[in-house]
Amino acid sequence: IYPSLFSDNITIDFHQRYIYQLEVKIQNVLGQTIFFDSETNPSQTKTIYLNELAKAMYFLVITTNGIQTTKKIIKQ
Repeated sequence: IYPSLFSDNITIDFHQRYIYQLEVKIQNVLGQTIFFDSETNPSQTKTIYLNELAKAMYFLVITTNGIQTTKKIIKQ
């Protein structure tokens, strides 16, 4: 996931070779979901455009093949 400090978009590179189900969710610090996307058989790289978000800290929740990972991202 790069960059973790972003202004307009973030890019996610997947290291797993076989991803058959992907869910990407962005939550604010209150736990409210402000972005959600789901794909079947996604490509190895995904770019998310977030220029409409306010400057703040968010949590990026990625679920691939049923395994969930959460990363902190900051809009500057």
